[in-house]
This record gives sequence, structure tokens and C-alpha cells, in this order.
Amino acid sequence: MEYKYELVQADNHFPLKIIAHSSNEPAYIPRHWHDSIEISYVLSGRIDNIYIDGMNYTSKEGDIVLINSNAIHSFSVAKGQGRQAITVLIPSGFIRENIKDSNPILFDCISIFETNEQRLQHFEELRDLLNTLFVAYLNQHNDPLVHIHLTSLLIDWCTFY
Repeated sequence: MEYKYELVQADNHFPLKIIAHSSNEPAYIPRHWHDSIEISYVLSGRIDNIYIDGMNYTSKEGDIVLINSNAIHSFSVAKGQGRQAITVLIPSGFIRENIKDSNPILFDCISIFETNEQRLQHFEELRDLLNTLFVAYLNQHNDPLVHIHLTSLLIDWCTFY
């Protein structure tokens, strides 16, 4: 099986890239990797299969799946109504600049099977942050300072961990 490296570039003036997904059609994103941290957040519906370094997950409404830098991953979704999700790609350089740690940065952030009450509360806070990030991104044309707002939300996320 062949894997491809993806060069992720942040959106104009933003320290991140946000992709909104809302198609009702089947989709497959083949196995690939990149330097960015990737967060998949399902707003409604489901992602039938998320493959990450040999593990497979099914993600439903409210689930958060973080894919670490350089992890091989893919996504597939079957046909379905009312499906919405966002992907947030954060360049690893931004993470390194805002988390002062010389060790490789790895996150353990998959909400799907979580049962620990404290971690469930953290996921709820992260959902709120992702929802705020998404609304700010959607309203970017009405806010000339949106890049500052998004950067501040991202720094909040970095300090969240």
C-alpha cells in the first residue's frame, strides 16, 4: 500500500487550516501523513472509519479524534444525510512555539472510548473551544480581526494540554 505525504499550508493570515465537511455523498481520503496536528470533530452524523497507525475508529456526533504529527491516517464515510464535521490542522511549528517542551509532542486525545470523568470534562471544554473556533472561522468575513481571535483560541488550546 502506498502512502502520500501531504503538505499542509495554513489559511491566509491564520495559524491553522480549517476544513468544513458537509457532503451527503460517500468519501474516501487515502492513507497519508503530514507534520500538522489534525483534529477531527463530528458535528452531526458519523465518520464510518478513521484509520490511524494501524487502529480503526468509528466517530459519531460529538466525537473528537486528534491525529498526531506524522501519523499515517485515512478517512472513509458512506452515503448519509445531515453529516457535518470539521477538520482542524495545526502546524507542528505553532505547537512547538507555544508549548515549551523539548520532547516530541504527542497528544492522547480520542474521545470515543473515554470513561474517565476528568478527561470527559476536558473533552467538553475542547468541544466548546472547537465550536467557538468554527463559528469564528465561518464569520471571518464579518470580523477584520478574526486572525487574532483564531490565534488566541489556538493558544488557549495549546495551554489546555
